[in-house]
Amino acid sequence: MKVVMACWRFHPHAGGVERHVLEVSRRLMRRGHEVVVVTEAHEPGLPAGDVLELPEGRLEIRRVPRFEHGRASFLRPAWWRGWAGARAAFREAGLLHFHDYPPFLYWFLPVRWLFPGKPAFVTFHGWEGACPPDPRVVRIRRWVERWTRGNICVGAFIPVWYGTRCRHLTYGGVEAPSRAAAEGSEGTSSLVFLGRLAEDTGVRQCLEASALLQRQGLGFPLTLCGDGPLRAELEARAAGLGLQAKFLGWVREPARELAHAKLVFTSGYLAILEAMAQGKVVCATYDNPLKEDYLRLFPEAESRMVVAGDAESLATRMAGLLADPGRLQIMGEDARAWALTQTWDRVADLYEDLWGRG
Repeated sequence: MKVVMACWRFHPHAGGVERHVLEVSRRLMRRGHEVVVVTEAHEPGLPAGDVLELPEGRLEIRRVPRFEHGRASFLRPAWWRGWAGARAAFREAGLLHFHDYPPFLYWFLPVRWLFPGKPAFVTFHGWEGACPPDPRVVRIRRWVERWTRGNICVGAFIPVWYGTRCRHLTYGGVEAPSRAAAEGSEGTSSLVFLGRLAEDTGVRQCLEASALLQRQGLGFPLTLCGDGPLRAELEARAAGLGLQAKFLGWVREPARELAHAKLVFTSGYLAILEAMAQGKVVCATYDNPLKEDYLRLFPEAESRMVVAGDAESLATRMAGLLADPGRLQIMGEDARAWALTQTWDRVADLYEDLWGRG
């Protein structure tokens, strides 16, 4: 079957949704599906049509011109000419799957009448960074839920905060770490942060908690894998605290750094799974009730992770674990056993099951 995966950003842009779409598309291609990704030309110079060469075959990409909110881009002839490739993909596909509500709302809904009876589905991936969510966004998500034949929710916080009736629930997928990574995990010698250096990732609390541990004589060097708007500020803060911290910037393959981690700071679902797959205990913080549910509603979060509301509480719980290696090992082994069941093939199964029932 020919499937369109429509997402706001895709290759070469990097992110959690982009990774999800790529990995699920690869598994679907292995199963004989033809997949076309419709996405936005998120930066100048990207071609309207592209092909990503994968071991599974050629993944076709069709790019819609960048949508400028508030400027009625879709009323301009040039925008519609550029959108012709996406329209053709919609027409040719057996079904359409949208990732979050904007692609459905801006690319498909205005021309839905052109494709009567075309089955459409949606995956809701995350939240908009506002707590509580904007009531308008909640209404739009509920509308998209009703206008599509079924959905997948990434995280149990979505039905709680958006009222979504989830057909399937997932946290993404993971691949078993390589033998080299598994062997490298024996020499744990650092704390590792994995994610964007931005306000909503808990990186400030990570830095402060690491410094508190260091003052208690439990400190390990801190390695930060990621980049973002707070990098200069955080580098200055680390220097002021006398914290031994290494800022690596964006790391394409963080498995090697994770392998040497005593504990891992991260708060994104895919990064949590990747750390757990290496037997690492994940530490994360929240600064609002929605983010708290995002973390605490993760499967068995209380026994597999360290979740706290501030740096002081985080450091206290981390210190308890570091002083009890046996408990730390048990938590890591439990997390690893569960994470390795969350394969990308299992996620692809959810998509096929959803489409079959739709």
